[in-house]
Amino acid sequence: MPRRLLAAMAAILLVAGQAGSALAAATAAKAAAGPAASAPIQKGLLENLASGKADRFVVEFSAKADLRGAAKVKGHTARGKFVLDTLTANARKSQAAAQLLANKSGIQAKSYWLYNEMVVQGSAKQAQAFAKLKGVTAVRALKIYPLVKPVPTKVVIQQASGDPEWGVEKIRAPEAWDEGILGQGVVVASVDTGVDFTHPALVNQYRGNNGDGTFTHDYNWWDGTGTCGDEPCDDVGHGTHTMGTMVGGDGPGPFTPDVGVAPGARWIAAKGCAPDGCPEDALLSSGQWILAPTDLNGENPDPSLRPDVVNNSWGGDPNDTFYLATVQA
Repeated sequence: MPRRLLAAMAAILLVAGQAGSALAAATAAKAAAGPAASAPIQKGLLENLASGKADRFVVEFSAKADLRGAAKVKGHTARGKFVLDTLTANARKSQAAAQLLANKSGIQAKSYWLYNEMVVQGSAKQAQAFAKLKGVTAVRALKIYPLVKPVPTKVVIQQASGDPEWGVEKIRAPEAWDEGILGQGVVVASVDTGVDFTHPALVNQYRGNNGDGTFTHDYNWWDGTGTCGDEPCDDVGHGTHTMGTMVGGDGPGPFTPDVGVAPGARWIAAKGCAPDGCPEDALLSSGQWILAPTDLNGENPDPSLRPDVVNNSWGGDPNDTFYLATVQA
């Protein structure tokens, strides 16, 4: 056999051998890699879903909205609309596959655009399916955050005396009142256990008070817990207490005792907390409403009606960044 032919055959065999080795290596690597990686699922969640101890779970998404442009938008209404549109667009795009999966599975899934997460009512198997979706960073249980308890009532009673109350006096709020500064033109809000809107120290400052004995609760009240209904209530007393600290009384007027620092301000409220704490989904629902208040059905958001100041008197782990997106928005 000619030498050139032998050399050619050897070269062909060498190339074929190398190709076969490469194919085998690729096949082995693919087999070792296994199925596509899924997002981490919180320890114990699948067991709780399977046993019936839990029937809902949270799906977190990686996409974050860029709100830096809001600083350049002029005007209260325009800036609020920019933030609302940016957050909702981000959630709509990043949660599209998850929403499609929920629809195909026939299960309830509530999207929260403020933190870009979804609360799903489903099974352990469905939680695993959501974890495999692209852009999902975690699947976990819902959190409940504790209320910040006030100081012991006995101590408060011992120190409370006179008009205004000692705390208001201590920060020298009456000196501001003497200058005619009572918070006029400012709208304050709370995310708490609700507010007793008929309380004599608060009813006149409620933005939903029409001044003729009637009230408009659309855009002025939101119940994220679903316990109070279509008018403000407080089944704990905590939220009424904190709202009173902000605006209770009338300052230099005849009402006594004055318990609030800025009695000339108006207030609105979202109920994100219940007697046993503040559920994550209720807090997110309330946060979204604060950013763009809606009617009582949760529709027709209007960022022009958002408050100027918001109080949150509930707590949690200082390392938990859950509410950071709400504060930043």
